[in-house]
Amino acid sequence: KAFIRSKLWAVESQIDRRELPSFAEILRDHAALGECDLDELQRELDHRVESTLH
Repeated sequence: KAFIRSKLWAVESQIDRRELPSFAEILRDHAALGECDLDELQRELDHRVESTLH
Protein backbone atom coordinates (compact mmCIF):
# COMPACT_ATOMS: atom_id res chain seq x y z
CA LYS A 1 0.00 0.00 0.00
CA ALA A 2 2.77 2.44 0.83
CA PHE A 3 4.26 2.09 -2.66
CA ILE A 4 0.91 2.86 -4.23
CA ARG A 5 0.35 5.90 -2.01
CA SER A 6 3.88 7.16 -2.67
CA LYS A 7 3.15 7.48 -6.40
CA LEU A 8 6.73 6.34 -6.92
CA TRP A 9 6.13 5.42 -10.56
CA ALA A 10 3.76 8.29 -11.40
CA VAL A 11 5.58 10.44 -13.93
CA GLU A 12 3.81 13.62 -12.81
CA SER A 13 5.15 13.23 -9.25
CA GLN A 14 8.78 12.65 -10.29
CA ILE A 15 11.39 15.39 -10.02
CA ASP A 16 13.47 16.29 -13.07
CA ARG A 17 16.97 14.89 -12.45
CA ARG A 18 18.53 18.18 -13.60
CA GLU A 19 16.97 19.84 -10.54
CA LEU A 20 18.59 17.41 -8.10
CA PRO A 21 21.90 18.37 -6.45
CA SER A 22 25.08 16.60 -7.53
CA PHE A 23 26.80 14.16 -5.19
CA ALA A 24 29.51 16.77 -4.59
CA GLU A 25 26.88 19.31 -3.48
CA ILE A 26 25.24 16.77 -1.16
CA LEU A 27 28.60 15.80 0.35
CA ARG A 28 29.65 19.44 0.81
CA ASP A 29 26.43 20.26 2.65
CA HIS A 30 26.26 17.06 4.69
CA ALA A 31 29.90 17.20 5.78
CA ALA A 32 29.68 20.96 6.42
CA LEU A 33 32.66 21.63 4.16
CA GLY A 34 31.64 25.26 3.77
CA GLU A 35 32.80 27.08 0.69
CA CYS A 36 34.74 24.71 -1.53
CA ASP A 37 35.32 24.27 -5.25
CA LEU A 38 32.55 21.87 -6.33
CA ASP A 39 34.31 21.03 -9.60
CA GLU A 40 37.48 20.08 -7.74
CA LEU A 41 35.49 18.03 -5.23
CA GLN A 42 33.66 16.22 -8.05
CA ARG A 43 36.98 15.45 -9.80
CA GLU A 44 38.35 14.02 -6.55
CA LEU A 45 35.23 11.90 -6.06
CA ASP A 46 35.45 10.62 -9.65
CA HIS A 47 39.14 9.79 -9.17
CA ARG A 48 38.42 7.87 -5.97
CA VAL A 49 35.69 5.84 -7.66
CA GLU A 50 38.00 4.98 -10.56
CA SER A 51 41.01 4.13 -8.40
CA THR A 52 39.42 2.38 -5.42
CA LEU A 53 36.27 0.71 -6.73
CA HIS A 54 37.11 -2.89 -7.53
